[in-house]
Amino acid sequence: MVPIRERRQTGQIHRHFDLRAETYGETSTWTHQKRLGRIIDLLTIQRDAPSFVDVGAGIGTMRRPLLDRFPGARYVGVDLSLRMLQQADRGTSAYAQADAHALPLLSHSFDCVLARQVMHYLERPVDAILEFRRVLRADGGVLIIQGTPLSGDDASWWKSVMQVAQPVRQHRWTAAGLREVLRKGGFQTDVEITETVRIKLHDWLGYQGLDPRSIRLGRLLHQKAPASVKASRNFKELDDGDIEFDVFFTMLLATPHP
Repeated sequence: MVPIRERRQTGQIHRHFDLRAETYGETSTWTHQKRLGRIIDLLTIQRDAPSFVDVGAGIGTMRRPLLDRFPGARYVGVDLSLRMLQQADRGTSAYAQADAHALPLLSHSFDCVLARQVMHYLERPVDAILEFRRVLRADGGVLIIQGTPLSGDDASWWKSVMQVAQPVRQHRWTAAGLREVLRKGGFQTDVEITETVRIKLHDWLGYQGLDPRSIRLGRLLHQKAPASVKASRNFKELDDGDIEFDVFFTMLLATPHP
């Protein structure tokens, strides 16, 4: 493992995921294999044995689907949380405890950088994108997967929810904001799609590691969501008092500007 220089915010994120490490594989929205497959289907890498760096790899959720799709590929997972990495699916793959702003990797050595639900934790997102570009080969690409709100009331409501549910987040990205930060980092967006995921509020709040007060506040924010938000996210009150609703994820595949 490569040690990290821990700033205050970095330490908060590190501790947040250390606490979630043992149960992350059972609760994460993005451990669903068909959903992971749809992410990987965006990749059109021609090299026989491509190389991937998974920034914010966590327990290495992306490793197995990538190797199934690209036999012989090289996979390197990077994460702040040592406990997450200790739970990772390893095989012969390599992992490093490191900061996305300073990857312990050689320049121009990877075909693809993956950043799944990572962008909202980055202290300096443009610097991180520049670092992604540094480690990519000239014909490489970056795949960003990030939860994003709709516009208007939905964006305002989602910001208030995230302040309660995930207070360690640095940013509340929109799809347009992601495209812009990629542009500033020297990338052009080639593919953009939106994935809709159906979740239950009780489960979602439960695996965030929140205290009882925050869980109550999170439920209240959903109960009192504007009518436009409830309509766009297809809110459904269940018989057990839980709420089922849609969340949206933007997937961006980008390549370096010539």
